[in-house]
Amino acid sequence: MTDKPSSIETPSVLRRYLHDEKAANFHDIWKHFILVEYVRLRANFPMRKITYIDTHAGSFAYRNSNEIQLRSGILNFTSGFDSLPECTYKNIINIYGSKITKDGDNITTYYPGSLAFSSWLLRHNRNKIIGCDINSDMIKKCEKQALLFKKTLKSRIQYDFFIEDGYGVAEEYIKTNREENGLVFIDPPYYPDEKTDWNKSLNLVNIINEVPRWSLVQWYCVYTDDTRSCLGYLNNTMEVLKNNAKFLSAINISLQVRPLSKEYAKTISGILIVNPVIDVSKFSSALIKSGIKEIGDSLSPIDVKWGPKIDIEFIG
Repeated sequence: MTDKPSSIETPSVLRRYLHDEKAANFHDIWKHFILVEYVRLRANFPMRKITYIDTHAGSFAYRNSNEIQLRSGILNFTSGFDSLPECTYKNIINIYGSKITKDGDNITTYYPGSLAFSSWLLRHNRNKIIGCDINSDMIKKCEKQALLFKKTLKSRIQYDFFIEDGYGVAEEYIKTNREENGLVFIDPPYYPDEKTDWNKSLNLVNIINEVPRWSLVQWYCVYTDDTRSCLGYLNNTMEVLKNNAKFLSAINISLQVRPLSKEYAKTISGILIVNPVIDVSKFSSALIKSGIKEIGDSLSPIDVKWGPKIDIEFIG
């Protein structure tokens, strides 16, 4: 593995989108990019033995978008990763969700940017992707976009199935592939009162805990219009992770993103947990810190702090 760089320049395609007035939400793009860079630069185990599972990975959003804008944005985003160094994965399981919400009289469509990101990995490695949506109603609403992706990326990407319970797929995969070295990346439910998905996500954490070679890579609290609910949920998550999950180190990421409205001026710090070793005896509990960061109307540089072991700065 090469030594870590002092800085990694933001790919031009990301830089362009980060300054796009239409862009609403980019935390998922950065989570994926950061994870791959970390594994590529620092992991001390064979890349081919990694299985990457992304449960309910979220949004690549355009405000007031139409299908053409959505298609153009996703495909441009996908092609932008061609210049990045190759990363090898044995399997990529991308369990994603599409969320459609009303913004006054307009419809804001959230579509998984992680799908585009995964297709870049697949083009290089000829692996397979399992596409799932945990909400059957969203599958129906997004059927047209899903079919568009299947047609456009047919030579690059394979959908094995669409199902409602993405968490269940991850659980079964982990149980039946216990000997693989797995990284699990979870976007939990948005609100604490979503009891069904909350319990499913907790159950998935417990299963990860029981399988020595599998690790929880990230549990990220997506910011919402109701900051207090997200904070309450995040605090509950902290207790779950501290008491039940196995980690080598905790890394705090502070993502400063463009607010959806002038009134929205706060976001939640992401929590990234990375375990770069296979030896289960080296796992230790991590102290997980969370916080709120004030942001203004304009987009600020994204600050990524990796703690004492790693210091990577993204320049946008």
